Amino acid sequence: MRFYRPKNLKIQNIVDAETFKMLGERAWQLFDADLLYDIDNAMISFFGQEPIINNWLDKGFYKYSGFRPVYCTEGAILSQHRLGNAFDLKFKAVQPKEVFKLIYDNSELWPSITCMEAPDLTPTWTHIDGRNIDTDKIYIIKKA
Repeated sequence: MRFYRPKNLKIQNIVDAETFKMLGERAWQLFDADLLYDIDNAMISFFGQEPIINNWLDKGFYKYSGFRPVYCTEGAILSQHRLGNAFDLKFKAVQPKEVFKLIYDNSELWPSITCMEAPDLTPTWTHIDGRNIDTDKIYIIKKA
């Protein structure tokens, strides 16, 4: 897929305030279309709710759980977040360990998710990304 604009996600929920101020709706171009599609369709219908990624717009404290621009000091320099290819998901009604298990056990529903961080590394969110990796199952990062 070349381009996808989610029906359920707002761009402000996946970019920080500064990036939104610079690009506005053009910020969609920073993300992998297939990953956006899987989150917007399969994930929302499966979990019955939109994941919380960033919530700065609602006066929350998550602002770099989606895209991480060059000026962000959070995370690794070569993080998939910096490539628009990773999201840290939080759900109101489902605990991160359960989200991890459900995504992993039902990986055929979201083929663009190729990697996740183990739940003990991220106990308050579920990290997913779509890196180019040679494996037939979702690869699990077990060490920070």
